[in-house]
Amino acid sequence: MFSNVGRILPAKVAKVMGEQAQHTLNKGLDSAYYRELVLQHLRNFKTCNREDLEVVLRAKLPDVLSDAQKRNRVKNLLAELSQRQLIAPERKGQARCEDRSPFQLLPNFGFS
Repeated sequence: MFSNVGRILPAKVAKVMGEQAQHTLNKGLDSAYYRELVLQHLRNFKTCNREDLEVVLRAKLPDVLSDAQKRNRVKNLLAELSQRQLIAPERKGQARCEDRSPFQLLPNFGFS
């Protein structure tokens, strides 16, 4: 088991220590996985609020991240999807989404 809580050791070190599985769990998945998770959720339900997206994403993020780090990761992911014009708050003209503001999938779906 890794002794440094909150730190992720390089893959080579994890291999030498026999901790490959724990390394992968701590490192998490790539951003594309999390983006697709949000988009699939919106395809299934058409709209959802940020709170729902946080529940879905936080369950998949590595346990080594603190609650604040997970919330920040979700915020950054939603901002990225919004900047790519894949999702948007349902209410137009809102600069910042509150936790209960619904998100929607935009019709020009696709990564640029």
